[in-house]
Amino acid sequence: MTLLAVAGCAHVSDWTPTRSSSDRSIAIIDGGMRPAGKVQFSVAGSWTVPGLPSEPVDGHADLLAAVIGKLGDAAPSLLDVRVATPGHAATPDSIAQGLDWAVGRGVDIVLIALSGRSDSVTLRQALRHADHNGVLVVSSLRNELVGASSFPADHESVLSVSSVDEAFARAATSPRDGDVSALGVEVDLGDGRVISGTSIAAASAAAAVVRCGPPSASRSDLIRDAQRRGLRDDRGVPVLRCTERNKQ
Repeated sequence: MTLLAVAGCAHVSDWTPTRSSSDRSIAIIDGGMRPAGKVQFSVAGSWTVPGLPSEPVDGHADLLAAVIGKLGDAAPSLLDVRVATPGHAATPDSIAQGLDWAVGRGVDIVLIALSGRSDSVTLRQALRHADHNGVLVVSSLRNELVGASSFPADHESVLSVSSVDEAFARAATSPRDGDVSALGVEVDLGDGRVISGTSIAAASAAAAVVRCGPPSASRSDLIRDAQRRGLRDDRGVPVLRCTERNKQ
C-alpha cells in the first residue's frame, strides 16, 4: 500500500487520499497552453475569454501543468482556461469569466497563478459562486513587499500560497505570508527543467490538495489541517505538502 503524508510529520496520522486523484480535475486560469502541452497532459477542455487578441501563448500555463503532471498516473484531468496573452494582461473581470466557465464545467479545483492590485465586483461574485459550489480556488501572491494587495489571493475564500524551498525557507521573491506555503524553489520537472516562482508554489499546492486532500475540502479545512500537522516554514506559515512513501 502507498501511504501519503505531509512531509516531516511522522508523528501525525497520514494524509491519505479517499479516492484516486485521476478522478478529479483542476482548471488552470492563465495565459493558455500550447497544443503539445494539451496533448501531453490530456487536457479535457479549453476555453478562451471572448475578445482576447490572437497571440502566441507564453508557455507559463504549460509549466503549471507540468508541476501537476509530476503526479504521473495519479494526475487529475486539466482544463485550460485562457484569460491573457503576452501583450494583454488578465483583468479581474477576465479572471472572473474564466472562473465562471470552470465552475460550470464541474471542476474540483481552480488554479489562478495570476495576481494584481485590482479587484472588481465581478471577480468577487465569481469567487462567491465558486465557493457556494464547493470549488476550491488556489492562487499565488504577488512578488511584492508585505502590505501590497494581491487579487484574487486576498479574497477570504481563496487559498493563498507563499513559496518555499525544500528546507522550507521562504523564497526571496515571496515576502508575503500566504494561508499556506508550498514548494516553489528549484522544482525538478523530471525532464531536465528546474523551475522556480510563486506561481509554481501555487501549482505545487494544488497538486498536493488534489492528491492528498479530502474531496470537497474548503480553504478553512485545509488551513486547519496544515496547522494541526505542525510543519511550518521559516516564517511560521504552515506548509502544504504530501509525499509518496514506498511500501516497507
